[in-house]
Amino acid sequence: MRGDRFKPIAQADFTPEQKAFIDEVVKGPNPTTAGPYNMLLRSPELGRVAHEFGAYPRFHSTVPTKLNELAIMMSAAFWRSESSARDDSSAHS
Repeated sequence: MRGDRFKPIAQADFTPEQKAFIDEVVKGPNPTTAGPYNMLLRSPELGRVAHEFGAYPRFHSTVPTKLNELAIMMSAAFWRSESSARDDSSAHS
């Protein structure tokens, strides 16, 4: 986990709540701790809500998967979000 605004928390220093939160994240359909997770560790309860909110439209949408991923990549390209575009372009190759 990385980040410039919040000093990363070493896994050895995780509280039980932080460890449980990260364990849930890596067991999910997108097992990564990149992105906002360094910040969300400060409040595992908020982190859980944010994670579920973000996962719902991506993994539980009624839109077909390929169309959903295309929309994510187009949004990432529009907003010049290199990490989203890079992550999603290899997700369903």
